Amino acid sequence: MASSTAPECRETFYPNGQLKTRDFYLNGKLHNTDGAAKERFDDQGRLTLHEFFVNGVRTRTDGPAGESFFKGKRFFVDFWVNGKPHNTNGPAFEYVDEYGRLTREFWENGVMLSKEVSTTTRDTV
Repeated sequence: MASSTAPECRETFYPNGQLKTRDFYLNGKLHNTDGAAKERFDDQGRLTLHEFFVNGVRTRTDGPAGESFFKGKRFFVDFWVNGKPHNTNGPAFEYVDEYGRLTREFWENGVMLSKEVSTTTRDTV
């Protein structure tokens, strides 16, 4: 039985033995104070997603609360504090859309302040 203070690590694997998912739970909620609580990997072992949760709430104060990658390139990043989109030092959401345009959304305390969409294309943020 897992300790009530240490999160339980749950992992799944691809048929080739490569790690597919790694999640940390405490009292039934995503939780990890030492790193990402939710991680996803492709069948080559590359990180495709990591998200930070404390007691089931999306939060991180020292960097992005989530990042998504495709073939090693970051295409989505987001900042959350206490379950609300929040970043006073830049965009809370930054992502490349399906047309290759960089979109940046600025949020504070769960309120969207502005949104910028680039006219040039790129494949990473």
